[in-house]
Amino acid sequence: MANTGTIFGVYLVCWGLPLHLRVLVPLRSQVQAEGDLAAERPRSFSASPIRRHHPHERVRGSGAAQADKADKGGANHAALQLIRFLGILLETELNRPRSVKIIQGVFALIAALFGVATIVAGVRVLAGSDPGYIVFRPLLIYNAIMGMAYVAAGVIAWRSFDRGKYAAATIFALNFLVLGAIGYLYATGSAVAVESLHAMILRTVVWLLLFLGLAWMSHRRREHDEG
Repeated sequence: MANTGTIFGVYLVCWGLPLHLRVLVPLRSQVQAEGDLAAERPRSFSASPIRRHHPHERVRGSGAAQADKADKGGANHAALQLIRFLGILLETELNRPRSVKIIQGVFALIAALFGVATIVAGVRVLAGSDPGYIVFRPLLIYNAIMGMAYVAAGVIAWRSFDRGKYAAATIFALNFLVLGAIGYLYATGSAVAVESLHAMILRTVVWLLLFLGLAWMSHRRREHDEG
């Protein structure tokens, strides 16, 4: 029996040791390696968590962000355009040459003072003052009424070159027609004094010059604003 046990032991050692080395040792190493990997995996995931987004959610999020960005960009662009437009208007008003304002004021002042003088002269004669020559009453009434138009035209010229230009053109045209009529009456020997004819010529020339000056300044201002 002892010999049999010894032989069996030797057999186990000779046959089982290679089996252990070829199968069990690699298997144990593989199991140990998988255990170590499983132990390290939670630490790696906890250290750097990765958030997985649904594809549709990502598309919706990016689309909403782009829409918000586009809306903000459009609003900002519109605000910048409005600010730029207001800045251009303000710069045009502030950078207008001082000489232009002075000339506009001179034209308006001449028209208004000429109107006041015409009104005063007409009212004095209508009140009974003797001018020293024969008064043609229809012409006197016309000049008194037109004196108020002269003052209004001066105010209009102070506010706007364009409107003042049209007002001056209208007054010049009316005075020119009346001058033609007065000249005809004077030439035919009617009761029209030469002083009345000269005064009417003066009024017509003054308003012609005012019209030309306002028209020229209106043209220059338009060129300055467009440039």
